[in-house]
Amino acid sequence: MALKFSGTCVIRMDGLSLAAKEKAKIEIGGKERTAVVADHDVQGYTEKPVPAKVSATIAHTASSDLIAIANATNVTIDFETDTGVTYTVAGAWCSKPPELTGGEGDCDVEFMGRAAVQR
Repeated sequence: MALKFSGTCVIRMDGLSLAAKEKAKIEIGGKERTAVVADHDVQGYTEKPVPAKVSATIAHTASSDLIAIANATNVTIDFETDTGVTYTVAGAWCSKPPELTGGEGDCDVEFMGRAAVQR
């Protein structure tokens, strides 16, 4: 039996599709671990929390509201894959203002929030 691998995705902000183009990306966040070295040997590790990050290029149209995206705080970002797996980032915010590039209507967006959960 052949396995299906994730290929395309849909990114939703509070349920509204952002029209993500190819190569959207999610960093699921969680804990970053750093080795602790003492007495010339690895003794263990420390942990620090790392936010989830969703970045994508979206297709800009006349109905795209870049100001609303830029001002987004405390939103839910869903990263839905075509394999049926969805990652949800709750309490998310737009981490940098969207950047619109003319020619093809590309707009880069980035959100950060709590570690993602899989649904």
